[in-house]
Amino acid sequence: LNPGQLLKLIIPVKVAGANYIKSVNKANVTVENVNYRWQVPQLLFLSNKPEVIREDGDLFKSKLKVGTPARYFYHHVNARHAAWRRLYITIENISKIPAKIFISPVGAGPSSDELFVGHQAVTEFFHTRRKHQGWFITLKPGTRFLLEKRLVKNGQTVSGLGYINMVEGAEVSF
Repeated sequence: LNPGQLLKLIIPVKVAGANYIKSVNKANVTVENVNYRWQVPQLLFLSNKPEVIREDGDLFKSKLKVGTPARYFYHHVNARHAAWRRLYITIENISKIPAKIFISPVGAGPSSDELFVGHQAVTEFFHTRRKHQGWFITLKPGTRFLLEKRLVKNGQTVSGLGYINMVEGAEVSF
């Protein structure tokens, strides 16, 4: 799409599985190419200590405000003899007004090759950064957005970087 162009799509949606009521429907989706330039990040969130995960915990625990763009980075290895872990990164609107947020998440792995995963994440992040790629989400008050979700088996590594900029709203939890 060229800047400013709109594309209207009808996307088929199917829900099925154990303990689900089977449902088939269509969702109307409008895609717009918005000319958006990344702002210089004011904050950096880093999660790498401990590098080897031995217990569950929060990767990031902070708040974001309008006008304070942030970059985040994580790189973790699940311990060789540990239970499988699920990694989640979420943004939650904790205010009473909607929040409009520009996001550009990049994640790599899981893989048993730590260096490859880190290299893959950094390479993809700088590719998206150079092109100012990403998308806008609007979070209603009290709602949460799942930014990343990864299953990490024992001995595997995950790595990711991202850019977040809240352009409208009050405060969100990251």
